[in-house]
Amino acid sequence: MADHGRSAIISAGLAAAAIVGGQLAKSFIVASRVGALCGGALGAVVFIFGLTAVSNYQMAINGPSSQVGLTEISVCLIAAVLQAALIHRVAATITVLISVPLLIFASEAGYERYLKMTATTAQAANKKRK
Repeated sequence: MADHGRSAIISAGLAAAAIVGGQLAKSFIVASRVGALCGGALGAVVFIFGLTAVSNYQMAINGPSSQVGLTEISVCLIAAVLQAALIHRVAATITVLISVPLLIFASEAGYERYLKMTATTAQAANKKRK
């Protein structure tokens, strides 16, 4: 079984490292248009790591069936956008434009991994009973 507490700490550390790295590279990021895009991508990385940290923390506290809700997603997205806005204004917009498709992809991947597996296991159990 996965250790959700340890994974939450690692994800939070990686999110913090991305924030610190963005602030250290701020002068390089602000210098060009491509830098603003990279700042937005860095904000999306902060969003994904932050959301992973929150999700794993909830699973460590509430059990493995816990799910992240809209409130947690919104808080992580706002934190990532604020982090990107501290680097460059355009990076904040790019963060939202990258984070939303990443969120949809992560949601679909979770569905493929967990919900379909649960449905397949339930169907197999029903066949054995008959």
